[in-house]
Amino acid sequence: MFKIVVLFALLPLVLFAGCSGTTILPPSSPVSKGINIGGALEAPVEGEWGIEIEEWFFDVIADRTFESMRIPLRWSAYAQNNPPYTIDEAFMDRVTQVVQQALERGLKVVINIHNFEELMLNPEENAEKFYSMWEQITRHFRDYSNDLFFDLLNEPEDNLTASKWNAIQLETIKRIRAIQSDRWIILTGAPDGLSASLYSIILPDNTDYIMATFHLYEPYLFTHQGASWLDERFQTTGIQWPGPPEIPVIPVQAAQDDPKFAIWFDYYNTQPYIYNPAGPKPITQELKRAHDWSRQHNVPILMGEFGTYNIIDSQSRKNWTQFVLQQSEKYDIAWMLWDFASTFGVYDIEAGTWDEEILDYLYWN
Repeated sequence: MFKIVVLFALLPLVLFAGCSGTTILPPSSPVSKGINIGGALEAPVEGEWGIEIEEWFFDVIADRTFESMRIPLRWSAYAQNNPPYTIDEAFMDRVTQVVQQALERGLKVVINIHNFEELMLNPEENAEKFYSMWEQITRHFRDYSNDLFFDLLNEPEDNLTASKWNAIQLETIKRIRAIQSDRWIILTGAPDGLSASLYSIILPDNTDYIMATFHLYEPYLFTHQGASWLDERFQTTGIQWPGPPEIPVIPVQAAQDDPKFAIWFDYYNTQPYIYNPAGPKPITQELKRAHDWSRQHNVPILMGEFGTYNIIDSQSRKNWTQFVLQQSEKYDIAWMLWDFASTFGVYDIEAGTWDEEILDYLYWN
């Protein structure tokens, strides 16, 4: 989730009405109201990033009346690098255990391939490994119910261009369908799995049991402010949502030295809410774009990730999350929050408590 291309709202734009201008709704997603368990099984080794999945996680998630969950998985670290690219049995067993524990609580489950960096850098050399992993995963879970969903790849990027990714994605669908014809498959677009990238997707001829996903972290300088895994330009903190702030925020020097960042902060500090880059426009335009794509292609859509870094002040996190959820409801967008208890978490494992400031808009409470 941390490699999304930054999209800046650099020019003041008039806020459009919060609807698509049509009464035609996109097809309903079969999975929604979910949460990701990040920082665990997509790490190089489970626990290395501070999260080990425990069975009680699924109890508190189900008790909160979430209906689904997404489990990011670094399969590539546990598969051989030479044909037939066999997945380590112990890792497959661990994934199976986690999937079963979630399904037993009545949760729908999305599993994906996450952090397959070799595929991003060298698509041609790693495509066969990608196909083989999905073939093995499909065979292993063939008898599971349709409450289990396959999300093909998290955020294609780098050398995995749209054309290369479309070829790989279509071939992967074909290979999965040769094993199982009625498993829900979730597609994504390149680059980076953003809503604009949905329009790069080449759909298969048969779109039965096909849906698509995108991720939303706009405005990125707000949601990822101070993130240690990003470069110095992103280290300005104290950015609130919505803007403008009462006291102007002075960006770090690296941001001042980059014209694109400098303009963003200038508008953030000075423009009123409806024009502000930390205002409604960057969010509503992402959701409208996804809504329109789904309606045009008659394919269900899922916002598979959205969230805010947990160092951000609680009121801003609450404001942003509530607005995204309100607009998702307006645009008929299914969603999965990022995430449960890691750097964007909304649950404190040690205290055993949810961040109610963030979640108080979850409308089924």
